Amino acid sequence: MNLKNLRNYDLNLLVLFEVLMKEKSVSKAAEKVFLSQSAMSHALKRLRNLLNDKILIKTDYGMIPTPLASKLIDPISDALDHIKQTIQEIGVFDPATSNEEFVITCTEYFESLFFPYLMKQFQDNCPNISVIPDIFGQTMPVELLTKGQVDFVVGIHYLPAPPKGLKSIPWIKDSLVCIVRRDNAIVGDRLTIKQFSEVPQLYYILFEAPYTFTFADLWVQENNCEVYYKSGASVYLTAARTITNTNYIMALPRKIAEMLLKYEDLRIVELPGKIPEIQLDLFWHKMYENEPAHQWMKEQLINLPDLDIC
Repeated sequence: MNLKNLRNYDLNLLVLFEVLMKEKSVSKAAEKVFLSQSAMSHALKRLRNLLNDKILIKTDYGMIPTPLASKLIDPISDALDHIKQTIQEIGVFDPATSNEEFVITCTEYFESLFFPYLMKQFQDNCPNISVIPDIFGQTMPVELLTKGQVDFVVGIHYLPAPPKGLKSIPWIKDSLVCIVRRDNAIVGDRLTIKQFSEVPQLYYILFEAPYTFTFADLWVQENNCEVYYKSGASVYLTAARTITNTNYIMALPRKIAEMLLKYEDLRIVELPGKIPEIQLDLFWHKMYENEPAHQWMKEQLINLPDLDIC
């Protein structure tokens, strides 16, 4: 028998083969699968032609399988059981036993504030699931999302709509504040617009050149003022240590500032003028949104901002 091209064979016959082997009777097998006896007899004839073997032989003790049929029954039953199990598992996702891996493209805001708490939850409740953070670059990774190489993006709010094929929801909102060294004598409890424009600033590099963009730029857009940038940092902790050792000031999201106060001798100063709002959105590709694992992970991410983390 040549099985190189399975398209030439009716694989449904394997189901009937399994029933015939179990019942060892055409009439009983037909009853079992709700077929007429003639339909089951026809199926047996097709199986005999397919395998070039009698399959079942009439004896004084009833019908018995041929040696070839006896050899085939276990592997065929195992294959059918595997197919049944695979189909049954479609639509089922158990995080407690899953070893799924998720890739999240994110800003340092997400990685610093929320990633450790996400991992703590997973360690306690779904220890085999992996989450790989991938720091956001200059552009939305649309191709990687489309190919399933990135599952979610936590990034800056897109106006007016996300790129084609992607869906998004508002994920978290935050406000801008300023951090200064605790004993900074130049800056009091509040900054004036004049001070914020003139005091040397350290800026956090939100996007790399040639599209360099900082949180302070948001304030500049709102208040139509210039600021004096002295230097920049691309890591929050590096920025905080620099502020601790200088008289520079720095505009950052409030939640980040509150986190940094735990590690460095800093204080928070409210910004003057119009305070811009920062919004981060959660993005995913619509192609995967009905996958149970994807739906579960999205729910975990949606609930993260509700944690009291600071």
